[in-house]
Amino acid sequence: MAKLSPDLLEKLSQDLELDLNRNSQYLEEGPKEAGLASIRNILHSKGTAAVIRASASRGKSEIQKYTTGSAYIDFDGVRVNIDEYFISKLNLKLTTLTSKLLQLMLVDATQLLNREAVTEIALRLNLVEVASDLDRNIESKQAKYKFKKEFLNALEVLSRINLRIEEELNGKQITIGKAHLLSSFMPSETEKDTTEVILGLEFLKYLSKGYLKSFDMNILKISDASSHQFHTAYNNYVTMGNNLIATKNQKGPVKGKIFKVTTAITWAASLPTIEDVKNSDRRYTQRIL
Repeated sequence: MAKLSPDLLEKLSQDLELDLNRNSQYLEEGPKEAGLASIRNILHSKGTAAVIRASASRGKSEIQKYTTGSAYIDFDGVRVNIDEYFISKLNLKLTTLTSKLLQLMLVDATQLLNREAVTEIALRLNLVEVASDLDRNIESKQAKYKFKKEFLNALEVLSRINLRIEEELNGKQITIGKAHLLSSFMPSETEKDTTEVILGLEFLKYLSKGYLKSFDMNILKISDASSHQFHTAYNNYVTMGNNLIATKNQKGPVKGKIFKVTTAITWAASLPTIEDVKNSDRRYTQRIL
């Protein structure tokens, strides 16, 4: 592979710095929408991060198959199981919308969850409101039909996900054999284009032990899959308290927003691999940009 010239490396560095400073993937906002108005509290854990990350899984190398036709994806300390994922008649697909719906539900659940006495939580997801949160235009019948199909697929996938977890939360070791994200989902009998969702009790018990952090709702408006994954990870990085703790032998002030380009690449999980680029037009610089 040819080495990049010093001029190109300098340009890449400047482009990355400018992009992070201006958050170019976010849509422009009016004064009423900008700033703290878009910030919500959300509970975060390895399990929730793994499900969001799972939506960027590219294929057989990451999505493994049980003999039953179910799937699993392994992350550090977490196995994301998806019941009957490979059954062809179901035509299930992991998509960015899977992650975004979970993020929306986590924002709502965080407000409703009593962490001292956990009970099931019921949510009402209105198709028009969800589309608005995601900045999806569904005014035409065709656009609405397409979005509803994607929406129901994402809910179906989430309903089939259960987590196996080994994690340390707040100084305590947590081991969970099976925690279903959802207990059920069904159309509302009283509200048009609304789905009633009940979150799984074991999942909520696990979530109640998680870390509270800030979440920028503008992340939901990012359409590009890689950018959505990147900004989700970046949001976690700059809002989690332990990222501001000095590392061993560190001197001087903690600079919690500094990260390596190699780290940024792993955050953008759905970037094409080197093998993908080799098998296409071999434009390595395009992948780096």
